Amino acid sequence: MALRLAILDPGHFHAALPLRSRNPRLDDEVRVYAPEGPELARFLAMVGRFNTRAEAPTAWRLQVHRGGDPLAALLADGADVAVLAGRNRGKLARIRALTAAGIHVLADKPWVVEPEDVAHLDAMAGSQAHWADLMTERHEPWAALFATLARTPAVVGDADPGRGPVLDKATIHHLAKQVDGVPLVRPAWYFDVREQGEGLIDVTTHLVDQVLLIAGARERPLAPGAVRLQRARRWATAVGEADFRTITASAGFPPALASQAAGGVLPLMANGELEFTCGRLSARVAAEWRLRAEDGAGDRHRSQFHGTRADLVLEGGAAGSQLTVVPRGDPAAVAAALDGWIAATGAAVRADAGGRMQLRPLQHSGHEEHFAQVLEGFLGGLARPQPAWERAATAARYRLLAEALTSARVSSI
Repeated sequence: MALRLAILDPGHFHAALPLRSRNPRLDDEVRVYAPEGPELARFLAMVGRFNTRAEAPTAWRLQVHRGGDPLAALLADGADVAVLAGRNRGKLARIRALTAAGIHVLADKPWVVEPEDVAHLDAMAGSQAHWADLMTERHEPWAALFATLARTPAVVGDADPGRGPVLDKATIHHLAKQVDGVPLVRPAWYFDVREQGEGLIDVTTHLVDQVLLIAGARERPLAPGAVRLQRARRWATAVGEADFRTITASAGFPPALASQAAGGVLPLMANGELEFTCGRLSARVAAEWRLRAEDGAGDRHRSQFHGTRADLVLEGGAAGSQLTVVPRGDPAAVAAALDGWIAATGAAVRADAGGRMQLRPLQHSGHEEHFAQVLEGFLGGLARPQPAWERAATAARYRLLAEALTSARVSSI
């Protein structure tokens, strides 16, 4: 029997992207619970475009429950699976209520807005329902290739902590962007860190997840204390009122934000950096938000791994990505090991460049496609108990970010 899917309060465009492709595990009738307003209208419009596109259209039938208490209405009606992607304040409490009712939950990051939110994770530990966040980065071919090579000692050798953190991952994002081919309109509350959460605990969720996987989180559940914070910092992006009006399609700063603005500029605490260890692996992750991309460059990312035999450098942007293996000692030995790995896995194609070896994954997919892939993986696992490592990694990730937020707030006073 097909699973019944519910969408709760779809205030973020990530709520629609899991529906970008049809899924045979799901009933085509999807229930949506949300207050009336522009956020619901934009969600319905995006799903409508999925249904009416010329190539591989979907066939979702949306049954919308408007107004009232959306969570209470969903709990009263029941569902097999709920997707949450909207306001983040109180998200973990909503996840806890849904899983306590036996509803499996797939929720967008971040789950933590204030450090005390993590207390809900302890109450969810014994839940029979599955709960997971939308870790789209796990389906990004470049990230997967980087992570696999970082765990291949024949190529990179051992982790080399002598040149700073072994793993260094950083991203640059933009508040003004396009999604599904049209300019993205963000809700005004997205610029209120009390609702959306600070940047230190937002995109960094993906980056920390990648570090934990490279450190072996899939092989064994992370023990309490395995992940330790070293330092954290946060800083603001200046958002002028004119840019705010353009990005949100609103008349200007609402009262909740006007009180935080000075001289017509909102200091949005959108950026963060933290250093931590997972076992013997040291890491730095950073996320930065700018108003808009210059010259159409789009979002950018950079990852680096320091190994005793070779370094890995992954860089990417709107024009594409490139992964480079940089030998530190004997290029011929690294090249031979890399050739053997390629022959055994069939995962990449190599091109030499002055002793540096550039690789690319054989399969490519875009960020918007990854949401449907995450949903499929989540649904496919519901027939068996949720892996202990998954829950341990999720809990460790958010506990680390909550600690980082507390530390960064104290240090910036």
